[in-house]
Order: sequence, then C-alpha cells, then structure tokens
Amino acid sequence: TEVNLSDCHLGPTSAAELAKVLSDANAAIAHLALGSNRIGDEAMISLLDVLKDVPLISFDISNTNCGVSTSTKLAELLSEETKFRAAVARLTLSGNPITNYGKDLTGLKALCEALLGLKNAISLDLSNCYFMVAEVNAVAQAIQAGAAVARLILDGNPLTGGRYSDDFDKDITGVSALFDTLKTCLLY
Repeated sequence: TEVNLSDCHLGPTSAAELAKVLSDANAAIAHLALGSNRIGDEAMISLLDVLKDVPLISFDISNTNCGVSTSTKLAELLSEETKFRAAVARLTLSGNPITNYGKDLTGLKALCEALLGLKNAISLDLSNCYFMVAEVNAVAQAIQAGAAVARLILDGNPLTGGRYSDDFDKDITGVSALFDTLKTCLLY
C-alpha cells in the first residue's frame, strides 16, 4: 500500500494522529510520503518511534522542517534490528536542515554510520539539505568505508561552500573526496 500525504498542510498534531493510526494499522504500508508538510522534529521523532515496526520500502520526509534530531532518530532506526531497517530501500530527506545549516553534523554522522550496517543498499536523497564541504566529506567517508548506498542524490547543495551563483569551487576538498570515493567504491 502506498500512502502519499505530501503537501497536505499537515503539522505536528496531524503527524501524531498518523502515528496512532500506524501503531494500530492492520494494513501493510510499504510507501509513505509526507513531504512538504511542517511536521518538525518533535512530531517526526514520535512518528519514527512507531515506524520502526513498519516495513516501509520508501519513506519521504522532504521539506518537513526536520533537523538534527530527526536524522539522529533515523540513524537509530537504521542501526537497530527493526522492520524499518530490513525493508527500507529509499529514504528522502531533501530540503531539511539535517545539520542545522552546518552547525551540527552529529545526526548526519550517525546516519552515515548507520548506513555501514545495512544489508541492502538504499537510495538516499539529501538534495537541498544545505550541505557544504564538511557534510559532503562525511558522506564521502561513509561511502569509502562501505556504506550501503545504491543511489545518492545531492543536487541543490553548495558542496564547495559557495553561496552565490558566481561563487564556484570555493573549497573543493569535499567534492574531491567524494569523487575519489566514487573511483574505488563498491557499486551496488
């Protein structure tokens, strides 16, 4: 079953109601899209507590106003033996400041570490997450170490640290590390 609630003006209260339904649901939900709703970290974490027991194949929380706490909780779900971990094949976090605009990489690093333990490679969409040099370095290191990523989407991020349309190649160390990783990484 696919449930797409993207851009439905859901907020924290709606997410809490969804969590109640999912905790009691008899239906097997394989795909859940919640993108473009202002859910936030607190409500998303409560929802993730329920989703650990749901074998989702794809989970889209793009543009849901989620940050470091949500990425840390996702890492927890991907690190533990959960139904979520066993089934997930596509994770979309695009448009969320999961590093608080570069101020706190703990959630991203935990997520990258969790990817190392996955048995099945996933598609990971981190587009428009405001990643710059340090963030792309963390992703590159995880892939180099063997993170199970079949598809990585990073578009819309100023990966070289430039912030303006004419500010290119400010610091290419992160993308260089990513490119070097691509030469030697295990392709799924």
